[in-house]
Amino acid sequence: MDGDRIKRYRTLIKSRFADTGVIEILFLLYFCIFYGHARTGFNFSYFTDFYFMIDIKQGLILVILIITAVLIIIDVLKKKLEFKRYIFFVWYAVFFAYCCLSLIWTMDSDLSKLWLDGMLPNVGMLLAVVHYVNSRERFYRLIKLQLIAIFYMCVRLLILMPERHLFGRGRTEVYIWEISGFHYNGLAIPLTAGIILTVFFYIKNKKPLVLFLAPLFYLTIIIGGSRQGVVIPIVGLFVIFALLNGIKGIRRTIITSAVIVILFILFINSGLPGADRMSALVKGFIGNTAEAGFSFNERVFQRGLAAEMFLQKPILGWGIYSFTAKLIEIEHHTIFAYCHNTYLELLSCLGIIGFVIYYSIYAGILFKAFKLFKTLNIYVIFALAACIVLLLFEYATVMFYPIHGLTGTTFLFYAYYSLKLADNKKDLKCQEEKVSQPDGS
Repeated sequence: MDGDRIKRYRTLIKSRFADTGVIEILFLLYFCIFYGHARTGFNFSYFTDFYFMIDIKQGLILVILIITAVLIIIDVLKKKLEFKRYIFFVWYAVFFAYCCLSLIWTMDSDLSKLWLDGMLPNVGMLLAVVHYVNSRERFYRLIKLQLIAIFYMCVRLLILMPERHLFGRGRTEVYIWEISGFHYNGLAIPLTAGIILTVFFYIKNKKPLVLFLAPLFYLTIIIGGSRQGVVIPIVGLFVIFALLNGIKGIRRTIITSAVIVILFILFINSGLPGADRMSALVKGFIGNTAEAGFSFNERVFQRGLAAEMFLQKPILGWGIYSFTAKLIEIEHHTIFAYCHNTYLELLSCLGIIGFVIYYSIYAGILFKAFKLFKTLNIYVIFALAACIVLLLFEYATVMFYPIHGLTGTTFLFYAYYSLKLADNKKDLKCQEEKVSQPDGS
């Protein structure tokens, strides 16, 4: 009798939370708050506070985690828990654990706890996402939810920006930060992910309605003024379309690249929002640092400082958030300061050990993608494009900090899972070929 009752409870929980869309509604709410109201869900209270109760976002993640934990316990009791399913999360958990361990030798333990406070919800959300995506259907469903949330963020920014006199002022940073809580790159990363996901979703499902999202997202990036955001989505799309068309796509890509370069030159001389930042970037790269502007020269200084810190402690690094502590000490920056380069900040804060742990998942994804490259499967192409886009963004920002962490890790997880789908498709094809072969062959 008790066994039947437990079985009924298991079925009830599974049907309510896994199959009827309750968890998906919670995901959508969380993504919308994260993308559309970053400051609402991003606090800098110390770890000693009961941080889950501070705002809506953290309350949502608590509910999502409870549901996920219940579902995992059910899988354990039914002996259906597959460790392979959680490899991606294990990688991130190991990296997160090493970051926590670095609190022992970090330069400023109180400041470093701010990182821990902000990252814990992201780690919890990643566990929920990894547990949820266990099929092709759920993979596409989660992409839809994320696209809806990014669309919400995009519309909110486009509606509110003119109210803050965006076109009447020289800089847009204050207004972007006030409206969404995202800086330039924080704005561009989810929008770029949205562009790549939209194109991938269109190619797989042939639904033209979603294709209008890509130019809308790109327009928001241009208005937002992200220099990297103007260039990096185009690179990702080139990877997709060039590989989709095979050898024939190379000629088209070269022609399209030439057109884009011409449009880019026209843009930086147009006086449109964001053009001044792109012009300064170009001047800095060609050696005209006097006209490159404060932003470019400041980043050159910050990267040099990070390289010096790495050379002083190359193995373990100075500890998480230590680069920010050093910058505050030297230049009296705020707690929001960072190196604008994942590679150098990772090496300076976490040393070679942290660097190897963090980029091991990239190495694994790229290795598997090249292994499956001969198939030129859209899943493989998407994984390559996603990795390239993220690696380019990591040259310009720090992806393992709270405000960028959720976007980067979920996008990387899509690349990881898409390769699983590509591999399964390959296995199914091999099985079909074996079945079709006559006996004795």
